Parts: sequence; C-alpha cells; structure tokens
Amino acid sequence: MINFFRKNRHRLADNNQPASPAGRFLKYSRYAIGEIVLVMIGILLALQVNTWKTNRVERTIEKEYMQSLLTDLKKDKSILDGKLEFGPIPIIYNDSLFEELQKSTLQGKEKRIYHFLLLFTNSIDISYHDRTISQLKNSGGFQFVRNKQVSDAIVDYDIYMRESIKNIESNMSSNLINNDIMINYNFYEIYKVQHLQDSAIIYKNDISKVNYPDDLKLLSYDDDKIKLVLNSMSYVREIDEYNYERAIQALSLNRQLDSLIRKEYLIE
Repeated sequence: MINFFRKNRHRLADNNQPASPAGRFLKYSRYAIGEIVLVMIGILLALQVNTWKTNRVERTIEKEYMQSLLTDLKKDKSILDGKLEFGPIPIIYNDSLFEELQKSTLQGKEKRIYHFLLLFTNSIDISYHDRTISQLKNSGGFQFVRNKQVSDAIVDYDIYMRESIKNIESNMSSNLINNDIMINYNFYEIYKVQHLQDSAIIYKNDISKVNYPDDLKLLSYDDDKIKLVLNSMSYVREIDEYNYERAIQALSLNRQLDSLIRKEYLIE
C-alpha cells in the first residue's frame, strides 16, 4: 500500500515540472513532505498491528487464567457442598448430647452418649484451592483482567476464604479448644470408640448398627464434672455454628464468582 502511495506521489511531483528555482524547491518540498507522511503512515500501521497482536496475546492469557480459576472454584465448591451437607451434624448432635447429659440418670445410656459424642466432635473446616489466584497476585496477572467487577470479585473471594481458614485454624489452636479436648479425655473413654467415628456418621440414625463395646462407661458421673463438660460444649457449639455460617457464605461467593466469569468470558 505504501508503494502505491509512493508511485502516485512521484507521478504528482513530476507533472508539470517547473524550470525556476522556486518551482524546483516547491517540487522537492512536496516530495519530502510526502516521504514524511508515508513514514508516519507506516509507523502508525506497524503500531496498530503490534497493538492488535499484544491485545490478542493478553486476551488469551486472561482467558487461560479464568479457565484455570474455574477449575479451582469447582474443587472448592465440591468440598463446600460436602461440608454444608455434613455441617449441621456437629451442631445437631451437640444439642442432643447436651440434652442427654442433663438427665438425672446416665448409667445404661452410655452407648447413646458416645454415639452423640462421635457425631458432635466432627469439626467443620474449609479447604481453599488458591493456585490460580496466587499466580494472579504474585506474577502481576491481574493486569490482564480487564473487567473490574471480575477482579474485585476474585479479590473478595480470596480475602474471605483466607480469613475463614485463618479463623478456623485460630480456633482449633486456641487454649479453650485444647482445654475442651482435655475435658473430653478426662470424661470419656475415647480410645474405645474413636475408630467407630466413620461408622457413627453412616448410621447416625441407627445406633444399633454401630459396633459399640458393651462395657462402655463414663470416667465420671459427678455433677460438677458434667457441668464442666456442658460448659465446654456450649463454647464448641458457637464455633461450629460460626464455621458453618462461614461455609454457607463461602459457597455463595464461589457460585457468584463462577457465574460472573462464565458470563464475562463466554465459558460453558
């Protein structure tokens, strides 16, 4: 195309060639200006092509990030779905055990008590697959995310998941939780039933199908010890309920981010 312009410029510059110095100056000035214009057109075209190529590469990188992020979100969702399906169990059976321990006579009810214990001591936690989001943050990948709504949603999800895991880990390592563990070991013969926890979950509504030992007993039937156990259970219930609510919100954010990415990037 530039050669076409150059040929036409030569033809126009050569037409009616003037003989005077002023005419020759005009002729060469017109020629020089034409050369400058052609160079500028060439530069602009090159820049435009380069910009187009750069944008194409960046959009490819952006979509690859989003597809990878969708894979991570799917893994998170699968785990969160399981946690929420299981989530109410520790809370429900905390209440059941709490009610059982308040009864006047506990002898003869040990299997029922241990069954509720195994169900309520299953903790609720959250797992987070952050590989892609970490890459976005550590490699400057956020510069490729054009849609601010998408980038903000990614950051919000990342913050919420990290805060949730931090809170859960903090609760699990707290002195109160450690104290609760010691209280349980001083009150129950946990070593006799801990291997039955999976079976208790499967048959949570049918104690008879769990192979509990016939000689189960509590290490103490003292009212003061029972009150200590009940106080500890109340604290644990608050933590489990808090973790369960965090898991519900995490799943909601997960679904929102997944839907937003698929809509923005036309990913099925």
